[in-house]
Amino acid sequence: MMGDPVSRMERRDVRCAVCNTPVTIFAWLVIDVTQYPDLKRQLLHGHMNIAPCPTCGRTCSLDVPVLYRDPALGFTVQYVPAQDRLHPSFLRMCSSEGRLAAPNPGDEGNGHSNAMMTPHIVFAMEEMRCYVAFRDRISIFERPGIR
Repeated sequence: MMGDPVSRMERRDVRCAVCNTPVTIFAWLVIDVTQYPDLKRQLLHGHMNIAPCPTCGRTCSLDVPVLYRDPALGFTVQYVPAQDRLHPSFLRMCSSEGRLAAPNPGDEGNGHSNAMMTPHIVFAMEEMRCYVAFRDRISIFERPGIR
């Protein structure tokens, strides 16, 4: 998660939960809003990793991990879906305090803040949307001359 992850999506095939029709979803796995600023709006409006079913019109969604980076505001947030939360590889990356360990602790001098290296972990996409919106709002008050 260090360095400069670039936005990345993958094609995923799912079945509609209502009518069982195959649906293709282009799922975002890494979002860097410097690279694609419009992805922030898609995330905030709940349009991330979903597609309509061509048969019944219901919305199909894909529950995949999403890493969101906002270098301008200096934070990273990671959504961990339910199926991954108890996986041993994920649990080994977490400290006893429930925080992700920084991948390379010796790299603090590389110009990245700790908030960019170690993501804030969330367990629901709605929680990710709330966190991103919150960070956007508080950034307004961090600018000089604004109270």
